[in-house]
Amino acid sequence: MTDQNDIRRLARAVVRQNTNAMLIDETNRGCGWVPLDNAVDSGGAFLVQPKSTLATFDLDTDELVSLGRRLDDSLGLPALWVNSGRNTHLFIRCDDGAEEIEQAASSIGLPPECFRSNKGIRPPLSPHRLGLPVELIGASVEEALEILGPPETPKCLPPWFDRTLSEGDYSGRFGGNRSNMALAIASAMKTAGMTLADYRIVMTNRTNLGAEKVHEMEDRGQDAEAFIIRTWDKAQLSTKSYDADHTEAVRRAVESSEWKGKAGGSQRSVMLALCSLSDNHGTSTPTFGVRTLAIKAGMSDSTVKRALAALTEQGWTSRVRADGRGQADGYRLLVPVGVSNRPHLLPSP
Repeated sequence: MTDQNDIRRLARAVVRQNTNAMLIDETNRGCGWVPLDNAVDSGGAFLVQPKSTLATFDLDTDELVSLGRRLDDSLGLPALWVNSGRNTHLFIRCDDGAEEIEQAASSIGLPPECFRSNKGIRPPLSPHRLGLPVELIGASVEEALEILGPPETPKCLPPWFDRTLSEGDYSGRFGGNRSNMALAIASAMKTAGMTLADYRIVMTNRTNLGAEKVHEMEDRGQDAEAFIIRTWDKAQLSTKSYDADHTEAVRRAVESSEWKGKAGGSQRSVMLALCSLSDNHGTSTPTFGVRTLAIKAGMSDSTVKRALAALTEQGWTSRVRADGRGQADGYRLLVPVGVSNRPHLLPSP
């Protein structure tokens, strides 16, 4: 009988960081997502989303296994073969990401249905749903762990991320703008070092209310994939030149400056809201609408508009016009000359 601790170790070496496991019943239907340790402790079948450095394949015929062998031989990368009940599973370690491996697999005739990197797979030695025998092929548990590589390290995601992804705009920070919410999720993931494949997974997961924009596009037959790629690319631009130290310098300048009267207090609150949005979303140019800023700063839309105009005039911000209809303008954070000797402008994205 397979040691449960071995299953746990192998599963941790396979699973993508910050994801759960899907329990599977005898009819091969999903029974809900649970923490990985709970899935292992259940003693039943479960699948996980593989980490980005593993290309995984489900090979259910002798012909597909033969093609998998050809792929393995041609790559020369660490590979683990598993008898997983009725099927054979192949795990190929690829530190540069799975997409190039899948392209190579396609070129030799492996159909996309075999690719499991974005669909989920049972970890090595985890139980089959019908109790069929499972085993590592030509490798010990320790050798398998070496092939699979170490577990992914935790990603540094902002505190709002998990709840926004699962519940959507729970605090009203995006003012109902689901495109901006999708961009914020992409920016946070990009800043944390995640990939387009990671973003595609969370946005196409129907349980994530933060991805409602994508789900609606899918339901309407619109090109949701194009939206995902476009949003990710935009997030890359907004996070590429992010300078957290500069944002902190702006915040310190705001907090140490004298803001006179009620109007000055409003301007200070709006600047601090912009600094917070810049940090939370990992972007040098916060691109959230007046409503979002008003909620963040705790004031009316009209007060925020007046404050933004004054801040731009005083040299605290530089307005970046939106490049499309329905999109919010951005604001680069500045430190007016004479207030600080720090650089006055964040690098252009």
